[in-house]
Amino acid sequence: MKKIVVYGAGAYAKVFYNEVRRTNALEIAAFTIDNAYIGDCKTLFGLPIIPFEDCVHYFPPEEYDMIVLCGYTKMRDRKIMFDKAKEKGYFLSNYISPDAYMEENITMGENNIIFSNAFVGYGGTMGDGNVIRQNVYLGHNFQI
Repeated sequence: MKKIVVYGAGAYAKVFYNEVRRTNALEIAAFTIDNAYIGDCKTLFGLPIIPFEDCVHYFPPEEYDMIVLCGYTKMRDRKIMFDKAKEKGYFLSNYISPDAYMEENITMGENNIIFSNAFVGYGGTMGDGNVIRQNVYLGHNFQI
């Protein structure tokens, strides 16, 4: 499994980091945000925050995957960020908590986040960039 660069450093990225730290399901190498927003922020949880524009130089897509994390207040930006990461050549990983219940035969795109205690039913289809929060139930043959 490749290490992950998290595109985002806001509240949602912090929630995600703590989920991943608790489950040890991924290895986060760094955070990245657009240079316009970086300001004095250089680290988060002891990991570097790299300007997105320079990310490929420090964390090349051949060696690192990315996850785009943009909270609900800027939900429309998630697609923009997704496209920018794809343009740089990153594969956008899915995160499925080991504490989530996943039935078989689920089709899934990229950059989907499934948190702890979610129930994902048999035969569902999920596109790109979905967030399934804790204690959510998706019945069989769902389409998102």
